[in-house]
Amino acid sequence: MTECVGIIREMFANWNAHDLGRVYARLADDYHEYLNGALAKSSREEARAADQALYEMLPDYRRTVEELWGQNDRVVSRFTISGTMTGAKQFELAVAAIFGIRDGEIAEAHLYFDPSTAVRAT
Repeated sequence: MTECVGIIREMFANWNAHDLGRVYARLADDYHEYLNGALAKSSREEARAADQALYEMLPDYRRTVEELWGQNDRVVSRFTISGTMTGAKQFELAVAAIFGIRDGEIAEAHLYFDPSTAVRAT
């Protein structure tokens, strides 16, 4: 269990360091990501390409972990994604996530959030 939590903790640290190479090195080749219950990404490469756009939209992208715990091969986290968009609009999105770990790699992620709350003018 501790190892699985450590894998996700390291991934969050790599996200904040903007080190996509290390983030995606931890994903399984057949990684699947679900957004609010719908399949959104079905491979490591697809996830990396989509998330690169997030970095371009939020050059100062940051994840703040509110809670992180695990049991067996599952890790649960509440975190906030934040950053500044062009036009100085602040982006802040609260996310709840369940990660599945297999053979030391992140095999799946189920992310839940309300996108309508994310953008506000400063």
